[in-house]
Amino acid sequence: MTGCVLRRIVSMAGVAVMLAAVIAVPAAAQALDTPIVQLTAGGGHACGLGSDTRTYCWGRGAEGQLGDGRTTYRSSPVMVNTPAGASFTQLTAGQGHTCGLGSDAKTYCWGFGDYGQLGDGGTANRSNPGAVNLPAGVTLTQLTSGDRNTCGLGSDAKTYCWGIGNYGQLGNGGTPERSSPVAVSTPAGVSFTQLAGGINHTCALGSDTKAYCWGMGGKGQLGDGGTGIQSSPVAVNTPAGLTFTRLTAGGYHMCGLGSDAKAYCWGFGDHGQLGDGGNVNRSSPVAVTTPAGVTFTQLAAGSNHTCGLGSDTRTYCWGYGFYGQLGNGDTLKRSTPAEVTTPAGVTFTQLAAGWHFTCGLGSDTKAYCWGLNETSQLGDGGIANRSAPVAVSLTSSPGAPPPPANPPSAAPQPPAGVTVTTGNQQITVSWTAPSDLGDGTLTGYTVTVQPGGNSCTTVTTTCTITGLPEGMTYLITAVTTTTAGTSLAGNRYSGPPSRR
Repeated sequence: MTGCVLRRIVSMAGVAVMLAAVIAVPAAAQALDTPIVQLTAGGGHACGLGSDTRTYCWGRGAEGQLGDGRTTYRSSPVMVNTPAGASFTQLTAGQGHTCGLGSDAKTYCWGFGDYGQLGDGGTANRSNPGAVNLPAGVTLTQLTSGDRNTCGLGSDAKTYCWGIGNYGQLGNGGTPERSSPVAVSTPAGVSFTQLAGGINHTCALGSDTKAYCWGMGGKGQLGDGGTGIQSSPVAVNTPAGLTFTRLTAGGYHMCGLGSDAKAYCWGFGDHGQLGDGGNVNRSSPVAVTTPAGVTFTQLAAGSNHTCGLGSDTRTYCWGYGFYGQLGNGDTLKRSTPAEVTTPAGVTFTQLAAGWHFTCGLGSDTKAYCWGLNETSQLGDGGIANRSAPVAVSLTSSPGAPPPPANPPSAAPQPPAGVTVTTGNQQITVSWTAPSDLGDGTLTGYTVTVQPGGNSCTTVTTTCTITGLPEGMTYLITAVTTTTAGTSLAGNRYSGPPSRR
């Protein structure tokens, strides 16, 4: 799961900014006619492994995270350009990057590379998979992604992480970013058996039956009873006699399946994403208030929501629901599990949760998604939000021509170099003029906040939006308008204005 932290953005606010781009319809020649068997969801994109051993991605592609050799958005699945002779066996998606385990024993990453999260020794973006610089003789057996970092379990019983490290999320005892894998400082005699990455933190199950976390702990997401930063793994305060069998990481919260058949969550709880009936943060695990007689068999945590597969064959979600990501037909918050409105006769067998959206594999061999769709991350061919599951489009529009390598457009590019500064119930957004205004001349920029609809319009490169209550999660879009049109909105800000 994911959100993001940019070098130029105030980290305490949990800011994430994404630039707008043109949404392209995939070529008919790339139409998906095979079932998806494994899903992963990122910041504004999703990917899946096909039963034909190919890999497909859809949604935001501006940084190359779809792996199809281009940097355009895709409203339905397109095939990833996998290395010759290789196929992927497991995928993970971060805010703007994707990684996969290859059948050739190599690990590959593609997309946003600004903090080294691709692990190839550099910080450039990649629109095709590139091999990770693993230590000699080491292969990885499981991957997880944070916002701008990636971690994996090594065949040498070590755990490795790479990418941004400003909150200690690489677990190596420091905070510098790393563009190649570095070993996590695991407790003596302990190896990790499963990993889960949040925005700025990572957690793992240990061979000693304990759970460990490291990185940013400001919301209690490390589960150690505190709210500090930990640059090396610390043990989670699990209830007495309990062990976790599986973990999932959200934006600033964690959840796990317990050996007592209960589900537990901890960390940021403002939107009800911990499922305990409240909306307060928890620095140690608390039990989810599950429906009577139901146990969860799989959990998936998104930015500010959580979902689970129930033993009654139903699917449940809880937490922030403004974009429909809970899938129950409305857009309300839920502090306890609410049943997802699944298609008639369909049960879900696997879930993946991203930034305000959720996807699931159906018993009818179809993939479904619901929630925020501003970057076509639902894969249904459009950009409308959905409050109930919709099927991922398995084919492109009949006769749709393939997009050219450099699609011409009269519309302008979005504002560039966007930064956000938080203040007392306000934010100030700044940017530089886009390098390409298309075929028109500039008429202005508009920044809009949801929920609330507050906006500012200017012909300069900065504006301030006031009257934003603290404790809310906001979506901010910034667009460029010219005499030829308006850029598509893809900018995102998550988190409350800070107290000062």
